[in-house]
Amino acid sequence: MPNGNKGEWSELYAFLKVLITGEISEEDGSMYTVEKMSRFECGAEKNYTWEDGNIIVHSLLDQKVDTALLNLLLPDMFNEIKSGKGSYSCPVMEKVMQLLNIERIKSASSNKDDFKIKFKNSKLRGYNVKSKIGHSAGIINASRRTNFVFEVDCPLSNAELNRLGGPKKIVKAIYAAGGSLTFRKCPESYALQLGTDATEMLAIMLIEYFRADEKSVSGLIDQLFAGNKRVLNKPKIIWRNKITDVLLNSNEYQRPGKICKRDSSSASGGLIYVEQDGSVSCNIYSSKDDAGDYLYDTAFLDTASTGRHEFGKLYNDPDENYRAIKLNLNVKGTH
Repeated sequence: MPNGNKGEWSELYAFLKVLITGEISEEDGSMYTVEKMSRFECGAEKNYTWEDGNIIVHSLLDQKVDTALLNLLLPDMFNEIKSGKGSYSCPVMEKVMQLLNIERIKSASSNKDDFKIKFKNSKLRGYNVKSKIGHSAGIINASRRTNFVFEVDCPLSNAELNRLGGPKKIVKAIYAAGGSLTFRKCPESYALQLGTDATEMLAIMLIEYFRADEKSVSGLIDQLFAGNKRVLNKPKIIWRNKITDVLLNSNEYQRPGKICKRDSSSASGGLIYVEQDGSVSCNIYSSKDDAGDYLYDTAFLDTASTGRHEFGKLYNDPDENYRAIKLNLNVKGTH
């Protein structure tokens, strides 16, 4: 029996919910009828359509599955996901997977999209799932590879600062004492992924996030440019465009060990949200700019587990001969 976490099961649930109902609504209440869906797994694209109340699974041997039967199972599928903890199995979901010839909980990690949808009078376009069951949807997921290292200049000792508690209290105390942080490095593979300009911009945003009370991406950039025409010798529009590019590539950046970027032609058709009550809704992007604006306006920084990801305390860097602190990049999205 396959195991997955809430995010992975939610991806499959979103696919099944749209497949079984044959429709999905947007934020403004607009309802869209679905004509075709596809999902890439095990090296092949599997296509799904509808005929006379049945889901047609297009494979080597086309299968027909009664949508009425599957619709009765939707509440049980959602309850399995919502009640699970850690990595767990979902027996009802597995039964539906077998009926629909689905072999994996989630699409291959190499895919830019979780699955594709063709609405009436539109092209087949890719969509990514964000689950709101339990936690805010992740855009850049925290890991040790998203730790940024800063040199610390502060009259207070490491012991005095570390006694204060979490990284926000520590960074605020450093600046209250007349100290400062200077970005030094992050894991080389992640820096290559991001590029020099984006890495430096994110480092400055991290400092601003941990030393102040603002957390939204747009708000942090507004705060940095309050009274400043240029930061890092770049105007605000360059910052917005560069950070937006990072967010648009979020499907790859969520996996920080993987160096892979989308090109501008592969912008997703939109986001699909699994809500707390089991309903599914979407934001459809008409263009890459539309997608970027939405992510820029809704993304925010959050503080991950300091113990799990090993950041937030001062230490003496033995290789570089300076006092240092690691701050973690963790970006989430609101609906």
